[in-house]
Amino acid sequence: MGINTKAFTLIHTFVFLAFFHLSLVSCQKITTNCRGNGFTLDLIHRDSPLSPCYNLSNTPFERLQNAFRRSFSRASFFKKKLDALQSTIAPMLGEYFTKISIGTPPIDMLAIVDTGSDLTWTQCEPCVTCFRQLVPIFCPYNSSTYRIVGCNDKACQEIRPSTTTCKSNICNYEQTYEDQTYSIGGGRVSIVNQMNQEIKGKFSYCLIPLLDSSPTNSNATSHINFGDSADVSGLDVVSTPLIQKQQNSFYYLNLEGISVRNKTLEFKSSIVNSCDEGNIIIDSGTMLTYLPTDFYSVLEKTLVASINATRKDDPFGIFNVCYQSENGTIDAPKIAVHFTNADVELSAMNTFIEVEEGLICFTMVPDEETAILGNLAQMNFVIGYDLVASKVHFLPTDCTKY
Repeated sequence: MGINTKAFTLIHTFVFLAFFHLSLVSCQKITTNCRGNGFTLDLIHRDSPLSPCYNLSNTPFERLQNAFRRSFSRASFFKKKLDALQSTIAPMLGEYFTKISIGTPPIDMLAIVDTGSDLTWTQCEPCVTCFRQLVPIFCPYNSSTYRIVGCNDKACQEIRPSTTTCKSNICNYEQTYEDQTYSIGGGRVSIVNQMNQEIKGKFSYCLIPLLDSSPTNSNATSHINFGDSADVSGLDVVSTPLIQKQQNSFYYLNLEGISVRNKTLEFKSSIVNSCDEGNIIIDSGTMLTYLPTDFYSVLEKTLVASINATRKDDPFGIFNVCYQSENGTIDAPKIAVHFTNADVELSAMNTFIEVEEGLICFTMVPDEETAILGNLAQMNFVIGYDLVASKVHFLPTDCTKY
């Protein structure tokens, strides 16, 4: 379904005002989460009981299967150049939401949050073909801070020229996505860059494990921090360069290798040039971790040789490496991901998951074209982004207590 392009002309004004307003109000309402110019928001996983997408009738395993399908759809997004994406847009396909308010007077919204793109937008009246959403569609004409973005406005010029048109000095643009998802990220029009003076290019998040999103742990939630609240420090912090590339909507890291039980496998791939800096995307909106097929094959062989358990096929055909388990666990080997200057040791929770009762699967999968560090591998870490210093920090943490 399409969205009226005029609606897109509104969002850059709204987005800035929304988060600027939010950064002030947040520090008044949540004083314990404020440090200097920083603020913190809750992140709600779409399968959490706190989410409007939560389906009580689904079993935990059904929710996982749905999440796996979204992950593969999401990964296809990265296989296309952004200026060549052609598809329709559908609502509520993100993995994490946060509550914000936009306009004056403020109107509550539920926004998708992830690090895979740079535009932030909402449906606005009047739209010719609107998709259904859980909250009322925003009416810009009821907001005293609304204004139309002109063709010469900096915000209009910083959007990719191929997506913009100009009529009656109104900046119209349209952005559609291969996998029907949309999010915030690192481009010049991203929310992080629009808030740069307030947050100094810093944000971080701490994602709780999936099991802690269950009804028995309904009070546990993930968090995203901005500005001073996003500082990541401590003896266990490791840091790696954030690589700037021409495709600046994504956050790239440099993967040097992966080790299994202290045996290090040097990253090599005929698809992703291991000599080029920035060979893997870190993305909070993709669940699984994707590795180039040739490198994954070496990793899989090494992994299987290190595990003493009964192999079993995945009946859903998603995972290559699965094991039978009586108690929901296996004797998983220690796996570490080696980025430039940063060795990140993953726990079994980051790398194996029970996809159905008695079946444990390895959550790194092969892909012909892409390398993505997904959110399962990021859970129970504080992951801090410093866009000024061009660094990403990792701190192992129990995110349910963070």
